[in-house]
Amino acid sequence: MGSVGTNVRSSEGMATQVAARNQTVDALRVICFVGVVAIHVNVMGMFGERSFLGFVTTALARVSVPIFFIASGCFTSFSGDVIAKSARRLLVPYVFWFALYSHRAIFEALTDPHVGSVVKIAAHLVLTGGHEGYHLWFLPALFIGIAIVTLWCRHGLPYAAWIFGTLYAVAVLLNTGVYGAGPSIPNFVSQNGLMEAPIFLIIGNAFKTMDRQRLGYGPIFVVVACGLALDTVETVLTNPSLDDGPSLTFGVLIGATALFALAIKVQVSAPWTIRLSRVMMGAYCVHLAIVYAFAHWLTPIGRPWFGIVATILIATFSYMLALLLKQIKYVSALVR
Repeated sequence: MGSVGTNVRSSEGMATQVAARNQTVDALRVICFVGVVAIHVNVMGMFGERSFLGFVTTALARVSVPIFFIASGCFTSFSGDVIAKSARRLLVPYVFWFALYSHRAIFEALTDPHVGSVVKIAAHLVLTGGHEGYHLWFLPALFIGIAIVTLWCRHGLPYAAWIFGTLYAVAVLLNTGVYGAGPSIPNFVSQNGLMEAPIFLIIGNAFKTMDRQRLGYGPIFVVVACGLALDTVETVLTNPSLDDGPSLTFGVLIGATALFALAIKVQVSAPWTIRLSRVMMGAYCVHLAIVYAFAHWLTPIGRPWFGIVATILIATFSYMLALLLKQIKYVSALVR
């Protein structure tokens, strides 16, 4: 990749210092998955009603999905038939698990004479949310981002980082409510479409040729702290009631980038993370079923300490189930 502020080029044949399996990045991805679980655990009330610990945990965990995007950008070659491969890897599991989680909403939409055509039903379910399957938005968002960046590479279009960075900034300004810039943008345009995945994939692509020896630990830690602090402030200012917060903030962009920079600089030996990282998407797909099971039986215990315990247990069970499903011949494709 050339200057990140000018254009994006395919990484095919490019010598890179991070193309090999980086176990620190794998470990970071495992931690980020636990962060995603923590967000959903808090949403389901297992930290307790309007828990400050749950709110702060959720705010800090917002960097998790952007780090997934950055890692994908770092280890994806935006060339060849990557779009077709990504469709098989991401959209096939998405359709299956989406239908499984949202079967009641799908049935109600199909049997409601006032809803309209099948196309309108599909658009309503996929774009508007409000049902269980919507939490899988990351999979189509990643596919859309990979397709956009790949086509940008293929046609040699310039200024990718500037354009998609600006789009991300517009989404933050409009959707956080902190900066008072105007009406919000629908999630399927901002978080699930053009305004989140591409910029993080481009940042990940930039890390391919970055000399990690030039990255100092001190500056990285300072940027990480500043990013997470800014995200927390933006979240609190957006929602003083401490029950939720924005998915896109400037702090998330800064914090996620700096945490990934730290991961590629630090070289640790953690072979166990490789296996977990390879079933990450499967664990992501199955974890909400386990979250709902915990919430159904254990929500009355909702306390800050219980939210932490539930997060660890749900993440563990999700990995165990994903590893088990991976061994089943005709199911393994759904937990790639």
